[in-house]
Amino acid sequence: MDKWLFKTFLQWHSISQIDFKILDFQLDQKQEIQEKINTFTKKILFPIYVKPANSWSSLGITRITQLSELDAAIENAKTYDQRIVLEQGLIKPKEIEVAILWNSDILVSEPGELVLAKDFYDYNDKYLLNQSSIHIPANITTSQWEKIKYLAEKTYKLCNCSWFARIDFFLSEWKNYLNEINTLPGFTDISMFPLLMKNMWLSYSEIINKIIELGY
Repeated sequence: MDKWLFKTFLQWHSISQIDFKILDFQLDQKQEIQEKINTFTKKILFPIYVKPANSWSSLGITRITQLSELDAAIENAKTYDQRIVLEQGLIKPKEIEVAILWNSDILVSEPGELVLAKDFYDYNDKYLLNQSSIHIPANITTSQWEKIKYLAEKTYKLCNCSWFARIDFFLSEWKNYLNEINTLPGFTDISMFPLLMKNMWLSYSEIINKIIELGY
């Protein structure tokens, strides 16, 4: 889902998320872009993530640790979209993901935790290196899980989603941040969505059949 639209939508509904700033190279004048960058970088600590509003599997995303890296990161993101998201990076947060199947009845999986092998879960690590690990269920408290489940269901319904989605959170210093919703989550043998649903006693073929059934 478009990160610009999604993050703005979450703001309207007062759902907690990481600080961010949108740069729109189609609408904003050069001076406006620079003012937004200056305002954001003055109040935000590094690292900062620079993301295209629309891409897939972390393509076009750069993690920067100093201001001198920003211009190159923006140019990289612009090869995928003219709307760019600057996002505050957290220091070693828990990355929690939830899978949802829904039409008339909603099925929310137990939370899974992605434990990174490095600072940033990029395309190579997702599909080539496979160095990160997945823990199901996630090592979080019952109260943390209840809050995440509530926010996952609420966000799924607010976005008027159908059939299935994966919703991702960051957990840092006992606070939940909703990161993004993925309405077409990955389905490889190491992807979180099928692994979470398998933990709910659904086989891979049952998951696929259920999604097809929900489409009719």
